[in-house]
Amino acid sequence: MAASGGGAISLGDLSGVGAGSISFDNGNLFSMLASGTLTNIVAVGAGGATVSSSNPSTLSGNVTGTSKLTVAGSGEVVLSGTLSSSSTGMAFDVLAGGSARLTGASNFF
Repeated sequence: MAASGGGAISLGDLSGVGAGSISFDNGNLFSMLASGTLTNIVAVGAGGATVSSSNPSTLSGNVTGTSKLTVAGSGEVVLSGTLSSSSTGMAFDVLAGGSARLTGASNFF
């Protein structure tokens, strides 16, 4: 599953997501879940990714990338998987009104 060029993935429930990785390159993930945990690996490409939720949600799969992951919306987003990046780094941005909690390990190489 992928979103690029300003495209979006909208989650109303987790049944259609599957077990594969989710890739973003200037893409958005909108969660309409009352609450939930997305277990997929999330790959953030050069264009970055935005995760937006109005309810609590968790990304428990590993998050990898070389660009920026932005958290928006009023719901807290918890990143509980391992955060990995190459030597070029990965920026993390929380917009006004957003909330994020990092509970996973960091693996920067």
